[in-house]
Amino acid sequence: MYDCIGAIDGTHIPYKVLVEEQARFCGKYYLVDASYRNMSGFLAPYQNTWYHLNEIRGWLPKSPKEIFNHRNSALRNVVERAFGVLKKRWAILDSTQHFDFPTQVSIVIACCVPHNHIMGADPNDAVTQQGIWDTGARNSNARRSEPMDDAPIEDNLTQQIQRNELAK
Repeated sequence: MYDCIGAIDGTHIPYKVLVEEQARFCGKYYLVDASYRNMSGFLAPYQNTWYHLNEIRGWLPKSPKEIFNHRNSALRNVVERAFGVLKKRWAILDSTQHFDFPTQVSIVIACCVPHNHIMGADPNDAVTQQGIWDTGARNSNARRSEPMDDAPIEDNLTQQIQRNELAK
């Protein structure tokens, strides 16, 4: 996840971006679930549109909004599970960091390399399977299988472009 900071796997990853690094993160968005309002910096699912379509057997997305919501959900689940497994395997990823941003990036990479090796050697190892189960159980509480009834939220042009790109 290139240039990703903030909350991942449903938990906050404490980090304050240094002033000289802030420009690097302008124009970036948090991919969030339906519990967040769609506002500047947050890319939430469309309101009043089906969400978690894969829970409805045989039902496929029909509109661009449904496609976006489906892909938003699928992408968040993959990210949450991946970071859940990594945090379970490497405690340093589950604690407050007091390193500069480049060092934090190096720590994540240093954890991913042996993790990927372990996955190649034994994709069913206990840590991976337990981490996938834990994050799947936690995420199941937030799933919706009906249209959302919240008040509609208008997209700004940038959010429309981002959503359209994700829906492709």
